[in-house]
Amino acid sequence: MATETDQSYEFGPFRLDLGERVLLRDGVPVPLTPKALEVLLLLVERHSNIVEKDELMRRAWPDSFVEEGNLKVTVWMLRKVLGDGIAGCRYIETVPRRGYRFVAETHRSGEARIQRQYTGGAAQEGLFTPPLENVTDGLTPAKRQKTIRTLPILVCVAIFAIGGTALYRTLRRPRPVGSFKSLAVLPFKPLATSDRDESLELGIAETLIARLNSIEDFAVRPLSAVRKYGNREQDTVAAGKELGVDTVLDGSIQRVADRIRVTVRLVSVQDAKPLWAASFDEKFTDVFSVEDAVSQRVAETLALKLSRERASRLTRHDTEDAEAYQLYLKGQYFWNKFTPEGVWTAAEYFNRAVARDSGYASAYVGLAHSYGVMGVNGWLPPKEAFPKAEAAAKKALGIDVGLAEAHSALGATEMFYEWDWPAAERELRRAGDLNPNEPNAHRLYSYLLMATGRPDEAVAQAELNLRLDPLSPVTYADMERAYYFTRRYDEAIASGRRALEMDPNFVLARVYAGMAYEQKGMYEEAVAELRKANDFAGGFPEALGALGHAYAASGRRDEALRTLAELERMSRRGYVSPLYFSILYAGMGDKNRALEQLERGANDRAGWLINLAVEPRFDALRSEARYQDLLRRVGLAR
Repeated sequence: MATETDQSYEFGPFRLDLGERVLLRDGVPVPLTPKALEVLLLLVERHSNIVEKDELMRRAWPDSFVEEGNLKVTVWMLRKVLGDGIAGCRYIETVPRRGYRFVAETHRSGEARIQRQYTGGAAQEGLFTPPLENVTDGLTPAKRQKTIRTLPILVCVAIFAIGGTALYRTLRRPRPVGSFKSLAVLPFKPLATSDRDESLELGIAETLIARLNSIEDFAVRPLSAVRKYGNREQDTVAAGKELGVDTVLDGSIQRVADRIRVTVRLVSVQDAKPLWAASFDEKFTDVFSVEDAVSQRVAETLALKLSRERASRLTRHDTEDAEAYQLYLKGQYFWNKFTPEGVWTAAEYFNRAVARDSGYASAYVGLAHSYGVMGVNGWLPPKEAFPKAEAAAKKALGIDVGLAEAHSALGATEMFYEWDWPAAERELRRAGDLNPNEPNAHRLYSYLLMATGRPDEAVAQAELNLRLDPLSPVTYADMERAYYFTRRYDEAIASGRRALEMDPNFVLARVYAGMAYEQKGMYEEAVAELRKANDFAGGFPEALGALGHAYAASGRRDEALRTLAELERMSRRGYVSPLYFSILYAGMGDKNRALEQLERGANDRAGWLINLAVEPRFDALRSEARYQDLLRRVGLAR
């Protein structure tokens, strides 16, 4: 019997044979790709030491450019093969932002490798076929001669079987399609409704949306467009047709203790056929690897073209801390409610996330957006809210300067609070360049263009955002707002009607509709919309200011005064922007008090003061010297 001596590493039930370059489990070869084997070899060779990501990538992919996501997926595959984490076994440890370390107890030894025997003409699974004369088979000479005669036939059968298996695997592998241009990622559905986690279901979908949204010339519907499709009975293809996309990614998810179970499939809307499907059953700490694998496979299946930077972002996540990620998902869940209580709660979760991981850029972006919205809408005094928003946005950019959402957040602060229009435009344009599908960049840039006297460009930006997100009431309200400030009131009302068809309780759509009706002289319709907005919101300063203006403009002064009293009571309970008082006073024809409130608003750095140059309700004040001074102070006039 032939023998050969070589080195090997042993750990748990595994033996890594260096001579044959094969991993065996209890003596049986374990299938590994060459790249995975190279990564495993280096990790085991450096046992207990950190191996940097760059070195692992150079070892496995020499002389070729690959993204970090390839390495993450390869390590994830190794963990699956090794059973990392099952029954307490630990093999590969992630060292955040650096690399990986092989942590299992390992022994290195020189040993005799015995070539596998073949008996009865049937070969056991092995790495190579031994010379025929070395086989002791226990056969009689006659039987041995018959076996030798039939051996070529068996070899041919084996070759065809192997070839057939390879062909089958090749045929069943998803082929690149290349003709798909759009995707909707539906909220993941719970496997069991009795034990669901909505923040996780929506959060995983939003994470995948954010990653895939960075691909050029490929439209991914934002969460605002798909969140209504989260029920278990939703027909995937019907949702895709309604959303106007070529493909839909949907799945189910469940977390039990420290484990997460995910099933996912990619479906072609045109022929209702699945393009790819997979299942994952992992520890929750491996949720990042699941997201990496799904993101990469979607891009590969749809044959999407990615630049180096965008390819790296496809599998980049800015925390390795699963608990910090869970806190971030809860923050996003409450943020998307877009109520004062929801945004406050979101900020609390984002703060807890960055307390867990001070390098978590996306959580800082969440904080920036939360404080920014509080400042703009007067849910927190602007001088308290905006500095926090600016600090969080700059912290995010200090960690990741290529994060489009962070540039959007900083641009919002420069516009609403600093009134630094060139800096705001620079940041918002940078956000759009980094990610053309980033909805906040287009929305905020539309606001800036309108405020600075470029109405046609502002409407074009709002229309672009509508094309990216055609089924969201928010984007229709943005169109409504743009049409209102360009004094295209009929188009504003039509856009508001579309928004309210999608969400009858959407307060801002009713506010803008009421404002447009008033400018047309349709006071009954204006008052009806604004009263509904205030009722739905349970007392909303912007709606109250607009309602008081409409009452006054229509000659209902007593009702305007009652609305003013209500706004004053509200201001005694918490901060109310002086802007809403000035609107009400302007409607009553009290120019002096209207200007006083605007000057107070300028001192407060009230966010919506950016609309001074285009707000129709201030037309009667526009010729006043104090008003012109305000325009210069905000940077909207020379």
